[in-house]
Amino acid sequence: MVISTEVQERERERRQLEETVPRTSIIWVLGTSAFASMWMWAAFIRGHGHSRVAQLGFMAGAVVLLALTARLLGGVLRRRLNLSPGASASAVAFCYSGWLLPAAFLPEYVLGGRPLLARTLVLLAGCVLLLAAFLRIALRHGSGPGLFRWNVKPAVLVAAVCVVYFVLAGYGSIRKLHSFGYVGQDVAYFTQTLYTTLHGHLFYSNMYHDLLYSKPVSSDFAGHNQLVLALFLPFYALHHSAATLLLLRNASIVLCAWPVYLISRRVLSPGLSAAASIAFLLVPAVAYQNIYDFAPLSLAGFPLLFAIYYFLEGRFRPFLIAIFFTQIVREDLVFAVFGLGLLALWQRRPARWVAVPCGFALFWAVLSWKIVFPYFLQGSTSAVASCFAYLGNTPVEMVR
Repeated sequence: MVISTEVQERERERRQLEETVPRTSIIWVLGTSAFASMWMWAAFIRGHGHSRVAQLGFMAGAVVLLALTARLLGGVLRRRLNLSPGASASAVAFCYSGWLLPAAFLPEYVLGGRPLLARTLVLLAGCVLLLAAFLRIALRHGSGPGLFRWNVKPAVLVAAVCVVYFVLAGYGSIRKLHSFGYVGQDVAYFTQTLYTTLHGHLFYSNMYHDLLYSKPVSSDFAGHNQLVLALFLPFYALHHSAATLLLLRNASIVLCAWPVYLISRRVLSPGLSAAASIAFLLVPAVAYQNIYDFAPLSLAGFPLLFAIYYFLEGRFRPFLIAIFFTQIVREDLVFAVFGLGLLALWQRRPARWVAVPCGFALFWAVLSWKIVFPYFLQGSTSAVASCFAYLGNTPVEMVR
């Protein structure tokens, strides 16, 4: 009779626990666990000669293991921090959002060749750190006092991550340069443009011009209006190397965490803003630029994000400086600058918020396509326009 009563009591507690745990938390944990198991399969199992049954068994086992880990973690939080079942389940579910980081790389891992083990381990280590950070944030902003007691300010944490990020990205870029890993010619091309500029020939290179143009041209301005290259000259004068361009490019990318943090702080807490800044740097489209062939367009993120921040803050003068440095990166960013003017019009801001960015974008478009390009093309066919030649013979036909 005593045993029967204990069984009934345990069953009642189990049902009560299931009723208090949000179903959304359970679904989220299972979903992220499925993504994580698929990535682990693609990273460690796919292409190693295992049978389909073994591969399916691995993925199923990984899902079960991750789900059980989440359940055990929830139990630890309930016992040690005296959290309710619902609060602990929500904290664990938010923590498991960290598994979305490797999920972002899932298409590449599934469809591409066998990934490098070192790269996979670095990604896995970053994912574990992100899981720990998310758990701490969830506990700090939930009903629990927090499992980890860190005294580091979020802004300091972002700065430290940025330093480590820059060092690792810089090492990867230089290592790739020294091992002749860049398959394109852009690194050599832009290095030559800086060298020739220092010797009296404005952004001249003879590497691409004979391939891309119908006759020789005298400057990179024949293809793009990239005044931002002038900002590289002082640094290149100090150290004549392609590594200078790569490191400056990487520095511009990692500095994007600064405006992202400022934008996030408008609506989020310091901890969540720090997580957003770090997550931004880990987005594949952003992270890959650190080891991609050099392109000045990679520098657009830093001033453009600051332009958005000052736009949201309503600070007009810094906004003007930001859109200027955004625009000198490349001529086609007139669409981004003009778009900010249209957004100001939609928000019914004062006339200067509409007229200045729209007018500046139109001015830069006319300067680029009607003055700079025709002058430096010297009658040659535009290499950029030839990319869209299948759309028509004239700009009007291409637009149509």
